[in-house]
Amino acid sequence: MDFGLYHWHSADRPEIDILAEVSGGLVGMEVKCAVTIDDSDFRHLKWFAREGPGKTRRFTGIVIYLGERTLSFGNRLFALPASLLWSRLDL
Repeated sequence: MDFGLYHWHSADRPEIDILAEVSGGLVGMEVKCAVTIDDSDFRHLKWFAREGPGKTRRFTGIVIYLGERTLSFGNRLFALPASLLWSRLDL
């Protein structure tokens, strides 16, 4: 699978920490130094998907945070614990 990783930023708009282009879709990731997450942590990802460059593509938004639970915030929006980045996957 081919993919590209980018940082997206515009002078007058929000930024996306990591933007991955995968199989015709986009995955936007924000990294937060917080143990708790709420809906406001997704504001840049939501803007990007509704009004920004992501509005014409399949878009998934992810907030990586210091908590312990994987959470869904609806409509392809997820909060993932940072510990998943180094945990073992049993496939």
